[in-house]
Amino acid sequence: YAQKSKGAYIRKNSVTKKLKVKNTSTISNSIGMIHPLNQENNKLSFFLDNIKIKKRVFDNSAGMRIVNIANAKADFYIEASYKTSKWDTCGGQVILEEAGGQISDIFGNKLDYTQKYSKWKNPFIISNKKIHKKLITKIKRYI
Repeated sequence: YAQKSKGAYIRKNSVTKKLKVKNTSTISNSIGMIHPLNQENNKLSFFLDNIKIKKRVFDNSAGMRIVNIANAKADFYIEASYKTSKWDTCGGQVILEEAGGQISDIFGNKLDYTQKYSKWKNPFIISNKKIHKKLITKIKRYI
């Protein structure tokens, strides 16, 4: 759970722990979660298949991927399936940001919750702030 300007926390077995994203500063040393792509974006698919990282991990839902980054279990998550909706990210975004993370589309723009459609039009990145711009820069070389 989180509250704006008050931090993000996890409670397990009556123990409360403050959440903080990992401090990894290089992509090659990072742990990444990458959601499978549809076949419409071959350039981004090539990038995601060939990005050099320390380890790839998988999880079932966008919400859990966001929380895993906030809880320092991974460094970044790239969602490029075009299946994720606003409700998949809105609650988790507060937790992520309060834990020191960042979320944007792959072009570096803030997610626009006022957009007409419920599904995100562009792929997005969730990460710690140290590698966020580096990921966007690398992706822009491919798309």
